[in-house]
Amino acid sequence: MHILHVKISTAYQPNLWEMGSIFAVKKIIAAAVDVARPEAIAVDEPFIFGREVALNFWIAALFGIDPIYTLAYLKAHLRHYRAVLVQIIADEGVTEVTLGRHPELTTEEILLLFRVVENHLSPESLTADGERPRVEVRRLEKKWQAERDLLVRLLKREPTFEELYPDSLSDAGA
Repeated sequence: MHILHVKISTAYQPNLWEMGSIFAVKKIIAAAVDVARPEAIAVDEPFIFGREVALNFWIAALFGIDPIYTLAYLKAHLRHYRAVLVQIIADEGVTEVTLGRHPELTTEEILLLFRVVENHLSPESLTADGERPRVEVRRLEKKWQAERDLLVRLLKREPTFEELYPDSLSDAGA
């Protein structure tokens, strides 16, 4: 079992951490660890000290957490907070990273996120092989297209096929 702990520190604003803001962060963390229900993420009471506020989010994942993907996703989506501490606790040890405001993502991290988004944008995934209603397909397509647009902005260009699928090219030449 893996445990993900995310601590967010930011400037205190009286109405910033209402339930809507907390739920938005829970949705980001849930997406980072591929959990369908943000309600599965526990959150401590806000800790206010002076002009700062800190919140701790926790989730346990039975099937493990991919630290490379999780960190890249959190870097891309929690960019606007003053400080974010991410801990992934596993049998192998603890991975701990502190992200500052607007952390830089490497090209490899962005391409990893692109591969996941491209998979979700495939017709088979979007439609669940024809099982999803059209309204749900449109909602998911809009969500994943917005995610793709964010990644294009972060990469500052469209990725090439060779960058997204390097293994398929080496398999074709064999």
